[in-house]
Amino acid sequence: MTSSPIQKCSATRQVRVIDLPTLIEIKSSAGRAKDRLVIPMLLALLREREHS
Repeated sequence: MTSSPIQKCSATRQVRVIDLPTLIEIKSSAGRAKDRLVIPMLLALLREREHS
């Protein structure tokens, strides 16, 4: 995975962000039960975004 970009939220707060396909890839490779549970929802969201 490449370095994630930093998004400035306010004058004092910054967060690292990743795109949805990367999040799905990370959750899929993690293999934890809590990650497997959310993957179908993330895939549905990705399909919805691609068709709108």
